Amino acid sequence: MDEQSAVMILGGSPNIVSSLKSDLEVLGFRPSTGRYPDVDVEAIKKPLGAVLLELTVYDHDAISVYELLSREEILPPKTALVGLVSETVMGQIPVDYKFTDIIRFPYKIAELGLRMHRAIYLYHHEFAKDTIRVGNLSISPSRYEVKVNGQPIVLSHKEYELLKYLITHPNNVFTREKLLASIWGDNVIDGSRTVDVHIRRVRAKIGDIDQTYIKTVHGVGYAFRFRDEDYLRHPVINDTALGKQVI
Repeated sequence: MDEQSAVMILGGSPNIVSSLKSDLEVLGFRPSTGRYPDVDVEAIKKPLGAVLLELTVYDHDAISVYELLSREEILPPKTALVGLVSETVMGQIPVDYKFTDIIRFPYKIAELGLRMHRAIYLYHHEFAKDTIRVGNLSISPSRYEVKVNGQPIVLSHKEYELLKYLITHPNNVFTREKLLASIWGDNVIDGSRTVDVHIRRVRAKIGDIDQTYIKTVHGVGYAFRFRDEDYLRHPVINDTALGKQVI
């Protein structure tokens, strides 16, 4: 099974958590459990389809765990957050709680399965919406993912940030100094060489040896070049910057 079937159940009621785990196993998920307030943060950061938060009692522990999960650096980008909420608690939850879906307790097992599958499916596809595709290359900023011909490519953090910066500013020509300041900041010795080395590595990894995408503008710097018909549009791309501009 893939990571989308993995579900972490967090709760303060052992009997409910145990029942959820058993029911999710029957439904084909791969559930694991944790009891709040002692939450294993590192376990949550692993690839998961969803975290199911048991909120049948709305107390200090439950609120603390929700606040922990709502921090951007805790849940991986593709992880749905589902709340299991009792009727009493339903009216106590603030409207700004960022649940992908809410399941009312007590639940029917068929509803549990449907809502969990739906939450995971919708959340994964929501993050896929920001994918930028250019020829055989695609990059999904929300998932930190780059693919060539549909196959994932492993880039270092700086290589990824450099490619993302160029592809989201199409046909702009950036000087090495501008790229260095934007990606590395000011604490780099021999900045021109740093940029050149990373450009060479990115080209090698995405198969752009002939500079189909990343162009060298001699005496100036680099640009991500492509024709208007070569890419699938997305609002991330600055469509007003299609002419040559040196930055």
